Amino acid sequence: MTESNEVLEAFIARQKDRVDQLKYDVQNVIQEYHVEVARLCEAQRNFNKTVENKAAAFFAQLE
Repeated sequence: MTESNEVLEAFIARQKDRVDQLKYDVQNVIQEYHVEVARLCEAQRNFNKTVENKAAAFFAQLE
């Protein structure tokens, strides 16, 4: 193998490593996103329940 081929092969190997690392990083970001969405959905459900309870208590006082 010529020197230029060795340099090219080394470059390609580094680029493949970078791509693999980026894939891993993207998967981590996606996982963090899913966790955060689940947390926000739970917070929204809790908020909605609180509003329902307060509304029910308010209307019960009117009767």
